[in-house]
Amino acid sequence: MQSSSLVQTILYDDRNGDYGYAVQWVVDRPNRLLYGYGNTVDNTNPANRHRIVKFRLPALSEGSFVVLKPEDALENYLIEDVSGFSYNPIGQGLYVHKNKLYLPTGVGKYETPSIMYVWDLVGKTMEVVDLTRCTAGELEDISRYRGRFILQGQEGLFILKSLK
Repeated sequence: MQSSSLVQTILYDDRNGDYGYAVQWVVDRPNRLLYGYGNTVDNTNPANRHRIVKFRLPALSEGSFVVLKPEDALENYLIEDVSGFSYNPIGQGLYVHKNKLYLPTGVGKYETPSIMYVWDLVGKTMEVVDLTRCTAGELEDISRYRGRFILQGQEGLFILKSLK
């Protein structure tokens, strides 16, 4: 068991209204980047799109409270605009590994199946990993442990053998 403590609060000044609903954040430690991913409206709205904003990861020496502004972004785009890929998932968690953003989605129902999307942050392409035959449950999050992807679902933890 390990404990943790808050060392820095990072706030995104969304003065441009980039996000209309929840934003999820993920740190790309090897590349010292911070990514924001979220809806422009919400999952139930047909006009909804999915935005990625990329920032350099603020150093701890910048203080315990950092405000990131839209002009600080290294990239700010809509997945649908740069790729032509259309989807409207119910996002759960995020993970970055080797310039790919892993997005487990869905609640295990016909309308919202359990699918993991893999967004290539460099090539701007989407891969779809259908997990509906593996689980009927809701997918919650994904991470890596000892070189393997571990997917957390409501039915338990799953090791994804085919992802590298």
